[in-house]
Amino acid sequence: MLKKITMLLFAVALTSTAFAQKDYDYKKFRVDLGGGVAIPNGGAGVLFYVEPKYAVHPDFSVGVRLLNALIAKKINDNTADVSSNISFLLTGDYYFTSTTARPYIGAGLGLFHNAGLATTSSYTNSGGNTTITSNYSVPSSNNFGAMIRGGVDVVHLRIGLEYNFVPSTTAQNGSNNNADFRVQNSYFGITFGGYFGGGKLK
Repeated sequence: MLKKITMLLFAVALTSTAFAQKDYDYKKFRVDLGGGVAIPNGGAGVLFYVEPKYAVHPDFSVGVRLLNALIAKKINDNTADVSSNISFLLTGDYYFTSTTARPYIGAGLGLFHNAGLATTSSYTNSGGNTTITSNYSVPSSNNFGAMIRGGVDVVHLRIGLEYNFVPSTTAQNGSNNNADFRVQNSYFGITFGGYFGGGKLK
């Protein structure tokens, strides 16, 4: 056991030394701002975000992202009203270069709040003499979820693709108050934005 602990401490020391030997080419603190397109499983929407970040290493930064996605989700083959989907995540990004174009990969963990929504579905039976109407509702929910992303920073611009993993929610049929099916809350995001701070050191 002592040998394993010694080897672990030695590895940590080597890693710390390697990190210390690399200089920071960019300012450590920055704030990202932007928007984009949200693409759920059926439906569409837009998103807006703000994300303060701090570089704990020249190639790695951590941050806190607040994002609001306004999405019209698909419920039982019908498009529902637009609902707000807010997320608050702790994030991390790894940068592959220190050049003008900096490709990155990243991930995040945190809370997703999905606002409630509702829609009405109507259809006429085969005889053409009876119209049946169903009211579907999805209650608001708070869920723990995750996000993965990748993209590139160019000067003070940022372009990225991401996927937000959010647990689904049960939709209810107001006609019989039974839980009918699950509504998917996960979505792709295509983001465009920029950032303040974080530029090249003079």
